[in-house]
Amino acid sequence: MNVSHEENYKLELEGLDRKISRLNVSTRPEKDFVNDLIPPLDIEKTDGETHWELNKKSDGFSVESSGFPVAEFTELKEVSPDPVDGQNNGHWLRLIHKLADDSRVFGLGEKTGYLEKSGRSYEMWNRDTNGFYTHNEDPLYSSIPFYIVQEDGSCQTCNFLGVYLHQAERSKFNIKYGERPYGVGVTVSSPKTMLYLITGEEIKQVVKGYTRLTGKPLFPPKWALGYHHSKYGVPSDSNETLELAKEFRNREIPCDAIYFDIQHMDNKRVFTWDEDRFPEPESLIEKLHEMNYRVVNIVDPGVKEEEGYEIYDSGKESEVFVKDKEGDDYSGSVWPGFCVFPDFIREGVRDWWARQNGKILDQGVDGIWNDMNEPAIFFGKKQIKEIASELLDRFSDEDHLDFSCKNRLLNIGESSTNSMVHETDKGEKIDHGKVHNLYALYEAMATEQAFERKRPNKRPFILTRAGFPGIQKFAAKWTGDNSSTWEHMRMSVYMSLNLGMSGLPFVGPDIGGFDGDVEPELLTRWIQLGSVLPFFRNHSSLDTAPQEPWSYGEKYEKINRKYISLRYSLLPFLYTEFFRTHRSGVPIMRPLFMEFPGDEETYSVSDQFLLGNSMLVAPVLERNAERRLVYLPYEDGNRDISWLDWWTGDRLESGYNLLETALDVMPIFIREGKGIPYTEPVQHTEKLRNVLKIKINPGPGGKKEVSVPIYHDDGESKGYDRGNYFYGEFLIEEGGEGTAPELEVKHDGYEPFWTETEVINPG
Repeated sequence: MNVSHEENYKLELEGLDRKISRLNVSTRPEKDFVNDLIPPLDIEKTDGETHWELNKKSDGFSVESSGFPVAEFTELKEVSPDPVDGQNNGHWLRLIHKLADDSRVFGLGEKTGYLEKSGRSYEMWNRDTNGFYTHNEDPLYSSIPFYIVQEDGSCQTCNFLGVYLHQAERSKFNIKYGERPYGVGVTVSSPKTMLYLITGEEIKQVVKGYTRLTGKPLFPPKWALGYHHSKYGVPSDSNETLELAKEFRNREIPCDAIYFDIQHMDNKRVFTWDEDRFPEPESLIEKLHEMNYRVVNIVDPGVKEEEGYEIYDSGKESEVFVKDKEGDDYSGSVWPGFCVFPDFIREGVRDWWARQNGKILDQGVDGIWNDMNEPAIFFGKKQIKEIASELLDRFSDEDHLDFSCKNRLLNIGESSTNSMVHETDKGEKIDHGKVHNLYALYEAMATEQAFERKRPNKRPFILTRAGFPGIQKFAAKWTGDNSSTWEHMRMSVYMSLNLGMSGLPFVGPDIGGFDGDVEPELLTRWIQLGSVLPFFRNHSSLDTAPQEPWSYGEKYEKINRKYISLRYSLLPFLYTEFFRTHRSGVPIMRPLFMEFPGDEETYSVSDQFLLGNSMLVAPVLERNAERRLVYLPYEDGNRDISWLDWWTGDRLESGYNLLETALDVMPIFIREGKGIPYTEPVQHTEKLRNVLKIKINPGPGGKKEVSVPIYHDDGESKGYDRGNYFYGEFLIEEGGEGTAPELEVKHDGYEPFWTETEVINPG
């Protein structure tokens, strides 16, 4: 370990292995480094020499690995930033990570902007947007303080560095922005912080290293990969639920999951059903299971403050709720009215929450959807009383009812959690600012405990709105309350790619948009996009226009059926990629430069993406777009390769191509030397076809051997961890059309689902 103890700061550098080091920074040298609120990371120091060095410089310090420079930092000091939410949050630590002029910066999780982050400031503070968010709005629901720097723009010797700020407090990142355009300004609400530096020759190596630290992404049950349907307010009762389920099957539109939003509850009280509208939930769920549907219920953390309500009484007796500064249970307004909130940082509280979730799992519920878990609170009970009293006093003097008063009312939700006080398992009182960004992560851990107890051999499905590094081990994530606009569909591509690069790959938006009425064309184009996103859920708000795939007549229904069916045809491919992502941490949905770092043009393309390393998708993101400009990358920076059109079988060359995009066409391509395993479509993931098809692109004249990975297991158990799975690679040589390909078995722990294989070589 390298230690530098100066008068105004203290540094500690420890190499964990050849690629990862830990850097502790403190502007209070007399204090030890303590960061025990965040769940422990998954990596420990390896044996042997690591060759990391810390060097003092005149204006800061630098970090080297095996004699080569890795990162240089300057301007390390304490600062007093502008008050946040009307509060002075004490002294913050700030340092600048110096960058080269031609460097690029990626990552930072759930951000709406383009993939390259330079020229803006970003904040880490989990936040409900109180309605749909706008382009460049920040912060949003999740905080992932992890960025990736590409220092060498030449890309011949591309070196990437990941920087993970292992800090839960509010933090800010100025990326080559403002008065300091020469680096990343990192500011954190603490006098000490911990940074992990992760090096890699490729960006994929950096993401792998980051997920070694924070946890590999979950491997979901296969049904979680299907089409999911949801609407706030619908279905409103048991009969409407069954009619909706029958409608999908009658129209032969595949679907695997039906969601119950807060309308299913008794007066919006969590873990309940409205007895008049859903009198027998177990029977209803059983009927849905018989039709091969899974059921996902929403669970909000707010527990209605009401004596006689079983969940509240139980929590009150067990002392599980967060307190306020006066020592009372903190009370805040959410959907049911005034609610109290479990203090998830305590193990006993997580145990209690797991037992409550277990009650709905006992009813047959298959998945749990954690919403409002930033935590989002409309306003606190004591807070609103204080503001109301203050306003009444001010009415006698109208001069005091100024803009600041209006601003305070408009942003009341932003400061609603300020008076929360948490308690650790050791009995220590902790200000909410240190817990806020961790709240959803600890709730997901508690929810996962419920599945572990009730269904110990089944893979859970948890969906979260908020998150922090590590959430990828427990939950899928959707991108919150978006809007039914073309701009939001485009943003959903950026956001999903950003999250994937930031270690959270099982992501997707509300297809069709949550807020507002969707246009028929927009819904169809968004379903096309959703059919290839990692998470595929159609969801919309109360009293908005219908967004069922058949809502706008036969013309649109036919196309929507085509693309939802495509999703189910591609399940062998997608399921294989999910398994590979679970093992490696490299996202399923990838920016072009992740696979083609030597092609400079790929760094400017944010509206296309790859699935795995073999399929390129160029969604149509503009209204009435009859043509779409598509960029097809060059191999190794400048070597032309062919790209096979999924629909027509035509071969296109690398570079820009202007394509016809009628309403039923979303451009999809197979990379040269790759192949895609698929089947004829099915109506749900329980159904399997016995013929596995493999569409290949061996290049012009069949010049390349094609290797196609394939994975299979039972689709729901944790048996894969015990070796109960099949994994292999099909090896298809030149002229493989119609022939039985050679199958190289890598792991033979489960029977393949197919009995026949068919190679499709369109040309």
